[in-house]
Amino acid sequence: MEASLIDGWEQLEQAFLNRFYSTRWTVSMVGLTNYRQWKEEPVVDYINRWRNLSLNCKDRLSEASAIEMRIQGIHWGLFTFFKESYLNLSKSQQLEHMTWS
Repeated sequence: MEASLIDGWEQLEQAFLNRFYSTRWTVSMVGLTNYRQWKEEPVVDYINRWRNLSLNCKDRLSEASAIEMRIQGIHWGLFTFFKESYLNLSKSQQLEHMTWS
């Protein structure tokens, strides 16, 4: 698409999505919410699997929603440990853990 044909950010975003966004492997919010940790899967592996899947989400996720969905998919025994460990962190450490890098 020629630059002269783009009138604003919305049109640029739509042109970009039409060119680079594939609808073959999309997942919905419901799909992400229902995504669970496998039995005996390390938490780090589950989080990485979830993060990779979330990149194909057709809906935009806030960081808070993403974290809540990831926590819901963790086995309960691990969830309690993870939650207590997370709550013992300072606010700045919690924010560092919430980044998607």
